[in-house]
Amino acid sequence: MLPVTDVSKWQELKASYERIFLGTSPFEPMYQRHIAEKLIVFPIEGMHLTEEQYHALVQAAAFTDDTEFYVSEIEMPDGFDRRIPNALPIGSRAQHARTKRTGIPRSCWKTHSRSGRWGVILSAEDHAVVGGSSEFMAAFRRFYPRWPLDMDAFASCWSEYARSRNADVTWISAYIDYIYK
Repeated sequence: MLPVTDVSKWQELKASYERIFLGTSPFEPMYQRHIAEKLIVFPIEGMHLTEEQYHALVQAAAFTDDTEFYVSEIEMPDGFDRRIPNALPIGSRAQHARTKRTGIPRSCWKTHSRSGRWGVILSAEDHAVVGGSSEFMAAFRRFYPRWPLDMDAFASCWSEYARSRNADVTWISAYIDYIYK
């Protein structure tokens, strides 16, 4: 994986990024309005999808013939940093392991398809939100059948944080409504 250095390629990647993502926060509206569906995956491994989650992403991307993806740092002023490695072909479990060893910053980041039809935003709070076209999301749900359990586990985890750490969870209801409606 190499950073994008060609200006025209970088502009193409940024345009792809902007076709799918609206904001940079994993806790606020993050997808453009045309993104048909979204769902929470939880927990993730650090700042990476689990092998099972990644495998479902790969299969859904292959099923929809949308297999090239880019990685973007989202805690940058404009949400897109050309210094981050980009243009990764999505593929095997070996690719998943290699992606985990690349030195991508340990803060929030996004992965999105070149076409702008699907994307994933990862949060330092151990979850990710997958969003995409209806076709892509149906494929993702088929290849990752535990997705309803993830949403329940996410909600339970934050309920536990409220109880044990006195965390503010007043945002959870609106967040889940945004993701699932």
